[in-house]
Amino acid sequence: MPSILIAEDNEDLRKMLAWLLQPRGYETLQAATGQEAIQVAIAAQPNLILLDLNLPDMNGADVARAIKTNTTHGAYPDCWLERVFWRALARRSTASRNGRLYGKATFSASN
Repeated sequence: MPSILIAEDNEDLRKMLAWLLQPRGYETLQAATGQEAIQVAIAAQPNLILLDLNLPDMNGADVARAIKTNTTHGAYPDCWLERVFWRALARRSTASRNGRLYGKATFSASN
């Protein structure tokens, strides 16, 4: 089963991404900090890393650099998650309160 590491400090967003990916056949790994993302990536060697640029302890670019230089897996295809994306996603729901998404939003593989 292909695995995806979700490195995002917002717990609700991490859980939402895992919720979207798991039914599609992906094993999801999660990290809330840059150091945790590095440790999980080196240990588990996921197929893809979804990486927030603004983690609490380090910059996402530094996390990607550290993972790429400390793993035998080779080059990872990273997918950068940025706050602009999350704001757009929040607008698709009917309301947003305290960082949680409420209401209906439609998701598909092309989103």
